[in-house]
Amino acid sequence: MNEEVKETVLKLSDYAETINQKIKIKLFWLTIAALLGMIAFLVIETLGLNTPDSLYEYIASAGLGLDFGMLIVITMYLSGVLGKIKARRMKLKNIH
Repeated sequence: MNEEVKETVLKLSDYAETINQKIKIKLFWLTIAALLGMIAFLVIETLGLNTPDSLYEYIASAGLGLDFGMLIVITMYLSGVLGKIKARRMKLKNIH
C-alpha cells in the first residue's frame, strides 16, 4: 500500500510540473508579445504618429492594452490564482 501511495504522489507531482511548464511557456510568449506592444506604443508616441483616428493610434492603443492585460495575467500567476483557475477547469472537465 505504501508503494502505491508513493507512485501516486510521484505521478501527481509529474503532472503538476507538466502543467506548470505549459503555463510558463504560454506566459513567456505572451510576455514577448507585450514587450513588442510596448515598443510599438513607445515608437508611435515618440514619433508623434498617434493622431486621432489614425491607424497608429489604434496600434498604440492595442499595444498598451496588451501590456495592461499581461500585468493582470502575471499578477494572477504569481498570486496563485491562475493555478487555481486551471485546477478548477480540470476538475470540471473530469466531472463531465
